Amino acid sequence: MTADQSHIPLTPKSKWILNVMIGKTRFEAQVSRGADRLKVTVGDNNFDVKGNPSFASPLMDLSINGKQRLLQVQLRNGGGKYELRFFGTVYPVQVMSERAYDLNQYMLEKKQVDTSALVMAPMPGVLKSVSVAAGDLVAEHQEVCVLEAMKMQNSLVSAKVAKVKKVNFKTGDTVNEGDVIVELE
Repeated sequence: MTADQSHIPLTPKSKWILNVMIGKTRFEAQVSRGADRLKVTVGDNNFDVKGNPSFASPLMDLSINGKQRLLQVQLRNGGGKYELRFFGTVYPVQVMSERAYDLNQYMLEKKQVDTSALVMAPMPGVLKSVSVAAGDLVAEHQEVCVLEAMKMQNSLVSAKVAKVKKVNFKTGDTVNEGDVIVELE
């Protein structure tokens, strides 16, 4: 479809309500677009924002109520989740529409799996050496094996002080990403 075939006028919204999570704290922001600025209301606070507050840009050079502010978009995690750096501090931020916020309560939280008792292959490769055996005691950050991947040798280390429970591969074996090479107690 070419541009001249479309008879749907494309006009950006002039007002919208956003739910902003900074850490675990939620703020409802009412935003309205002016000629060269945004007017943002959060609770009883009003903000006059000039500049381009775009999360697509790595830096946002903004004037907020007449004061220059520089924000760095450090990480884009998808789903409206970002890490913003402001005055040297990194803040986890999530921006959602009203509808997305209402539906967010039904989303399952991704469970954090404790992998500190496992030494896993970070990428496919060949084990060049295995430095431990079942029953050995290992220190935190002690090398347990060396994995060669993409012509580079990677030292894999223990995440904690522990006793080696099981070694699942031997020198010369090929491993895939995520394979558990060594199990710790």
